[in-house]
Amino acid sequence: MNKKVGILTITDYGNYGNRLQNYATQEVLKNSGFEVTTIKSRVGNQIEKSFSDKLKSLKITDLPKIISKRRENKKFSNIKDERYNKFVQFTKDYIAETSYTISEDSIPDDINEQFDYFVTGSDQVWNPNYRKGSGIDFLTFAYPEKRIALSPSFGIAKIPNEYQKKYIKMINEMNSLSVREEAGYEIIKRLTGREAEVLIDPTLMLNKQEWLEIAEKPHVVPNRKYILTYYLGSLSEQNQEFLNKIAKENDLEIVELHNITRSKRYYSIDPSEFLYLINNASLFCTDSFHGSIFSIIFEKPFVVFDRIENSTLKMSSRIDTLLKKFKLSDRHEVQCLTKTHDEIFDIDTSHIGDILAIEQKKYTDYIKKSMS
Repeated sequence: MNKKVGILTITDYGNYGNRLQNYATQEVLKNSGFEVTTIKSRVGNQIEKSFSDKLKSLKITDLPKIISKRRENKKFSNIKDERYNKFVQFTKDYIAETSYTISEDSIPDDINEQFDYFVTGSDQVWNPNYRKGSGIDFLTFAYPEKRIALSPSFGIAKIPNEYQKKYIKMINEMNSLSVREEAGYEIIKRLTGREAEVLIDPTLMLNKQEWLEIAEKPHVVPNRKYILTYYLGSLSEQNQEFLNKIAKENDLEIVELHNITRSKRYYSIDPSEFLYLINNASLFCTDSFHGSIFSIIFEKPFVVFDRIENSTLKMSSRIDTLLKKFKLSDRHEVQCLTKTHDEIFDIDTSHIGDILAIEQKKYTDYIKKSMS
């Protein structure tokens, strides 16, 4: 009988990369001979705060943004509901989940009897800004020998002081340690003295054909060749002008994902359709880590932009590691802005296969070592 593994990751049905990395982790573990289930969880920013708690944390400078967000939610509630429901349906179609949802104060008494191992990862499950240092993401409910970190990400380069003591304890109690970025390795080394293996994101463990098997043509498609954009932050005016110029000179439509005010017809694209649109784009421009990954998998010309958001925290360490590992640092906006248009559309991926083979072996060797 196959051993059972429970995956702990972010389960909020709102992000392409999260849903696709969850699927990839499941498939890699299944291919390694395990029976796999994702354990639904609710932690950190997913926990609804009381009105009084919201007031306590409110800053006067936050008011315009909050008011704008409330207006947007009301105006586009139908299409946002459609998008959420499509993400839920994708999950039902492709990912095995528990019927229950765990939280800090609600964990089944027999959960350790249900699974032989628990893995946490990948995605930013160890980012305190999103997950608030939840013990669930460090598997503290599990027997110590069952706790496996499988390519999780901190998402930032330094753990805030108020979380460090807690992180030191939880990291030291992990049975097997790996991380997704070099910055994560440095955090663990600095906090605990332990060394973690740096592994690729699980989405890179599946090849192009395996991803295309779950890709689906969207209900709405561009009328002609297109530049696909996907930004989780905003785009500077200079970079928008750069894209407009490329589009005009090459007769390309600009298709914007995740921008409900400017391009609502594409806002409800689900993860399977997301894959289709990247694979069929002439150029993909993004500030997304997983967007960059699927450009590499599909061998598409792409440009990575720095994410602009209301934060002083550096969020790009995972993309820095990715581009460096695959010798594609010239795909960063700083270098692409000086390229000719021909150079932007010309991407050399001939070396990717050899690098991937080495990294994929590290990943499978880690699984064998950690769960044997």
